[in-house]
Order: sequence, then C-alpha cells, then structure tokens
Amino acid sequence: MTVHEEERVLGSLQDLVWRAVRAVMARRTPGRTIAGGLAATLLLAGVAFAAGKGIASAGFSTHAGTAWLGTTPRGSVTLVDGTSGRPSAEIVLPGTAGHRLQISQDGDTILVYDPSTGVLTKIDSGRLTAGPARATVPGVRLVAGAKAAYLVDYGAGTVQRIDLATLENVGAVIRVPGHLGTAGVDAQGTLWVPRSDDGMVVPVTSGGLGTPVDVQGRGSNMAVSVVGGRPVVVDGTKGRVSVLTATGVAWSAALPGAASGAALLAPATQDKGRLPLVDKTGGRLFVVDTDAHKVQSVRLDNGGGHDLGAPAMNGDRVYIPDQSTGSVLVYSTTHHTWEPSFPVSGKAGPIDTLPENDAVYFNDTESSHAVVVGADGTPRPVQKFTPVRPGAKKSPSPAGPVLPGSTPSAPATRPTVPGSGPSGPVTVRTPGPGTPSRPSDTSGPPDPSGIPTTPSGTPTDGTDPTPTPPDDTTPTPPTNTTPTPTPTPTDTVPAPEPPGAPTGVGAAPQPGGSVRVSWSPPSGAPKNVSYTVSYSDGDDSSGSVQTTSTVLTVDATRLVFLRTYTFSVTAHTDGGDSSEATAKARSGGDGKSFTVDVSKTTTDPVNPCTDLPNCRATMREDPTHTSASTGEAPQGSTVVGYCHKDGQSIGNDDGVRSTQWILIEHDGKRGYVSTLWLGGADAYESVWPCP
Repeated sequence: MTVHEEERVLGSLQDLVWRAVRAVMARRTPGRTIAGGLAATLLLAGVAFAAGKGIASAGFSTHAGTAWLGTTPRGSVTLVDGTSGRPSAEIVLPGTAGHRLQISQDGDTILVYDPSTGVLTKIDSGRLTAGPARATVPGVRLVAGAKAAYLVDYGAGTVQRIDLATLENVGAVIRVPGHLGTAGVDAQGTLWVPRSDDGMVVPVTSGGLGTPVDVQGRGSNMAVSVVGGRPVVVDGTKGRVSVLTATGVAWSAALPGAASGAALLAPATQDKGRLPLVDKTGGRLFVVDTDAHKVQSVRLDNGGGHDLGAPAMNGDRVYIPDQSTGSVLVYSTTHHTWEPSFPVSGKAGPIDTLPENDAVYFNDTESSHAVVVGADGTPRPVQKFTPVRPGAKKSPSPAGPVLPGSTPSAPATRPTVPGSGPSGPVTVRTPGPGTPSRPSDTSGPPDPSGIPTTPSGTPTDGTDPTPTPPDDTTPTPPTNTTPTPTPTPTDTVPAPEPPGAPTGVGAAPQPGGSVRVSWSPPSGAPKNVSYTVSYSDGDDSSGSVQTTSTVLTVDATRLVFLRTYTFSVTAHTDGGDSSEATAKARSGGDGKSFTVDVSKTTTDPVNPCTDLPNCRATMREDPTHTSASTGEAPQGSTVVGYCHKDGQSIGNDDGVRSTQWILIEHDGKRGYVSTLWLGGADAYESVWPCP
C-alpha cells in the first residue's frame, strides 16, 4: 500500500468514526454527570479464571483531564488531554512494539508493564521520559493500587511487593500456594488473593500473609474487584459477590439470573460504591450497589455473541466496550434504558477502558483513535498521534463511508489533528537496536523521482535533465577552454555518528537475588538514546533487556541465585550502536561471615554435641532438621551466610527456640543452619531474605 493509499484509508476510517460520534452526540441528552471510576478487564471463564493472566489495564487519579493511553503496534504510551482531544507527548518503549501494554496511573506515578517481556518501566511525568525499569520474567502480572504495587506470579503462587518510586523489592517474596484467581489492592495497600482450593481470600502485605477470609468459594473461579476502596469477591461459578473486611464477609448477594458457571466481566477497581458486571454467557448486566446492598439485573442490548470488554460505571451510566464492533454500549441506571452506543474505532479490535477523574477514556489500542466521555455524558474523539508518515505529501481525503440511515454528503474535510509544529505533541520516539539511520529532513518537499538534486535542480548523477534533439550537423572541434565545475550541494546533512559507550556502569546486588544496574548516558548522546542490558554467568544463564532508562533492576527470577554475572550495557541511536560497558555482581551478594558455635547442643535430638572440639553443625537442604544433609561446618569455623528463611523450630540447652535459619557456605558446600548456632537473632537480621 502506498503512502497516499494509506492516508486515504486512514482518512476514510477517521471520517466515519468522527461523523458517527457527532451523530450520537446530537441524540444525547445533556446535563448528565459522570463520576470518575477505574476499570480493568477481568474474565471469569467457565473452566479457568482467565483474567489477570491476560491484559489488565488499571488506572488511578492523575492530572485533571489527562490520561496515558497505549498503542500496541507502535509500542508506545501517549499522554492525551481529554478536554482538547489532543496528544501532549508520546513515549516509545523499545522492544514493546506489538505487545499490549498494561498501564497503571496514580497522580505522577505512571507504571507501564509489558507482560510479554516482563519489563516494568516507570514514566518520569515531569520530564516525559522513561524512568527506572525492572526486568521480571514473562507471565508475572502487575497488580497496583493507590498505595502499593505487587508483582504476582499466579502460576508459581508468589507475590513480591515493590516500591512505587524505585521499583525495588519491599520485603521478601511471599508464597501463596494453590489455584489462585485475580487479585486486587485495596485502599490501604493490602493485596487480596482469592484461592479456589479452600474457597478463601488471602490478604497479603509487605509483612507477609494475613488471616484468610472464608467466602465459601471452594472450587469456584473467583476474582477481586476493589469498589470504593474495599475488596469485593466476584464468584463466577456460583454467581455471587461478597464484600470483605479485615475480619470477614460484610455482605454477600446472589446475582439474579446469572448463568451457571458464568463468564463474568468485572472492572478491577471502581471508585464509587457500585460495581457493574457483565455475564457474557447469560447475556445480562448486573449493577451491584455495595452501599445500599442491592443488585440490579438487565438484559444486554447487543444481540448476544459479541466480544465485550469489562464495564465501567460513572455517574448513573454503565459503559461496556463492544470489541466486535469497535463501539461502546451505554446503559442508564436512572432511566433503566439503553442509550445509543457510540463508536471508538468503527471496526473489530481490542478496546481498553480507563476512567480518569470525571471522564472515561475508551482506547483503540491498535490505532491512533480513542474517545473520551466527559462529565456531560458527551463522547468526544481523541487523537493519540497523527497517522501520517513524516514528509509524506498529503492528498485530499475522500468522503467517508455513509452510515446506515444517513444521506450521502459532499466529500468531507479531514479534521485537523496535531502532529508537528509548536502546537503539536512532544514526541519522544526512541529507536531500538538496529533502527536504520535517516538523514535530517532538508528544506522543501521530497523529489518524487527519488534522484538527488543540486540546489539548481540538476541531477547529481551527471545526466542532463533536458533531452537533446538529434543533431546531424558536422561536429565542431572542441575549444581549449576550462570546464565549469558542477555546483557542490550545500544542504547535505552528514550521517549521524555512533554513540560512545555508556559510562559509570555499576551492578549492585539487591535483597532477594535481584541486581540493580545503573549507568550514565554517553557523552553528547541525543535524547532518543536507548540501551540494551545483557547479562551472562558465562555458563547457561543469560539474557537481555531493552530500555530507555539509565537504571534497570534485573529480577531474581531471571538470575540463578549466588552466581556471578557480567552485565553489559550498549547504547543505541540513529547513528548505530556503541561498544559495551560492563560491570560484575553476584546474585544474592557476597554474604556475611559467621562463626559456628554448637556448644549448647548437648540435648539436640538429631545431632547432640558430646565432644565439643569435634562437634559440627550439619547443613541441611531445607530449613528443617529432617531434610537431607549437604555438609558439615566444624565448631569454631568461619562460614559465609547469604540469606535467611523461616523453617522448623529448633531449641538449645538453655530452652531458647528459633524458627530462623541461614543459608551458609563452607568448604564449597551450601546448606541451611539454625541461627542458634550462628549467633541468634543478630545473625538473622544481618542477611537478606532468601528468594
């Protein structure tokens, strides 16, 4: 497809969407207020809980009237102004093109997570650039709230709280074994994890596991939505919702008319006290009022069989993305009626829903299109970027397709969309490795022939642009004159040079086995510099991560604990790739020294000390006295301790007991030893938690 054909297609689609939105606007009743909410796609399928394992877009309050929206083909996030419908900045994250990004927003804290690669990036909202980044393993999910964020591995049953500012670990990895449903973070920062094995919901904080709450959900597919700051369990198998407190279930209700094993769609969070749910199997909409303890049920108004997204509620309206048609269904809970739907993309495709303050954004993740519905209930088009190639010649757009029920009109003028110049968006497009260099744009439009020309318009390949007619006269002998030199172009821009190597590369071990890599940009590097961080232990553990940040935490799940890695950082610009700059670090750090003292183990039931000079501390495979021995450390010997873990309770001759164990190394062997033989609680607190 040529540039002009691509523009005509995009223009037709844009005209169709914008005209349809205006048509809907003309049919709407003004004066309806929409309150802010929060939505993400959670799906309770009939056999397995599918939400949280796929895309879950979460949003929180940010600057009034603005939101960050993702575009999958470009691998970018764009800050848009809902009032003007214009973009303010676009940040392209290398290595994410084609990946549907998960965006979490809370004021100036903007987190972008790529579930396909496991890379989490914080956006610097002040500079409109990528900030610190963290590399987890693909498949881990980000679950964020206003006060806390967690990385949840539903398959492995692990939870890791992270710092919202630095993305570093907060506390140790917490294990939540069992078949888990999608979790949610309440207003206090507690993560609530539903577990179908025993029908419990487990609260998790940085301090560990809390007391589980029984919601009678054994064998059910469950998810947690946070409604008005409170956790609400949605049970798709039993068709029931339960509002939780720290001590139990505050209120529970059945969903009238819900299909058996319903495929329920629920928002991850909802600011106010009402929770909208969509039963895709039974074709019903439920509105659960958690304050008034009421449930409203109504038939869906889309004919059934459509690919619907999670609903969002604002004011008295419920909005349901219809991804089969690229439109949004609207239901008024005040008038108990379905209102006219409105288009987002005008074609089938994924739609992300993001309520922000007093507006709701519906984002077509595959194109430049989005729609925002403000406090007046009127949908307005939003343009994330200009879908025209830089430097391409513009041609008049043909008339858009005629909507059913409308009359043909004259060719429409394409709406003006910001793209360049002082009033356009600040675009931060960062090329990844291998991005071809492109000379700077020269004045004037591009020559359609593709042949470089001199300032006078003469081709530089030596040919004469004016055809010479045939000449049958006798040639005139050449005269002895000096030929006129060909003018030298003066507007040629030299190709950019490759960047220098990053400087000040450092690698610092972190608690739990992760490693934080940091560096400074190359001297004179342009703003669009990106980096590849590679790591290798020289054996069978290696990988790489792309980022635009100068700080990257390589998660412990990517590394082998207690192995030493070389971390290499390479810079990329339009001019090419830099040389590598390296640093080394050991996952888990270098440990602490301890002296073995087993003098008070004469009553030990497994390994009593009867001859102190010859007594030894037995290292264990696990932190229990019954696990296999991995080696021995003699009385008085010096060992290296790396991390601590809770395990079996052990006592000494003085009656002191401890459940704390330390992973030590002696004579090339590693194993767990009770802290009672290494100095007690002081030893435990001097090392990091084990991963």
